[in-house]
Amino acid sequence: MDAAPVQQYASRPLAPLARYESPWLQAGSAVVCLIGFAGPPATGAVRRLRRRPAPAGLPRAARWAALTGTLTVVGTPLYLLFLALVAAALPGPVLGRSMVRSVLQLAAVTTVVAVALTVVAAVRNRPARGSRVRIGLLALSGALFVPWALYWGLLRP
Repeated sequence: MDAAPVQQYASRPLAPLARYESPWLQAGSAVVCLIGFAGPPATGAVRRLRRRPAPAGLPRAARWAALTGTLTVVGTPLYLLFLALVAAALPGPVLGRSMVRSVLQLAAVTTVVAVALTVVAAVRNRPARGSRVRIGLLALSGALFVPWALYWGLLRP
């Protein structure tokens, strides 16, 4: 048997993960965010298919929050999986980042702003009962989305 090769740097064991870095917690928060962001449009689509009268519509900011939140929560793991499998950056660096990462960061910032505007609009206008539940679910998902996006570096420059 040959001798072990000489290492230039000594390796250290990995530090254990913090509680908020747990894969189950990260996956669970992503699923809760996805349900919260995709829920309001899904319930609206089901109502339209059943031809039931819809309560007062969601504010435009809520629609943007649902769209960009869903895009970010689905796109981030897919982008990271792509990078792990292909091990290559995507073309089009923008400010030192790939184009896809820049789009994900823009979508994350848009999500946070749209959720905040939705909450402000809901407080001012007192929406109908059915819309209150949908807006509440969206606001809860937005509150969980902020730490999740900060952890993954989507809200950092």
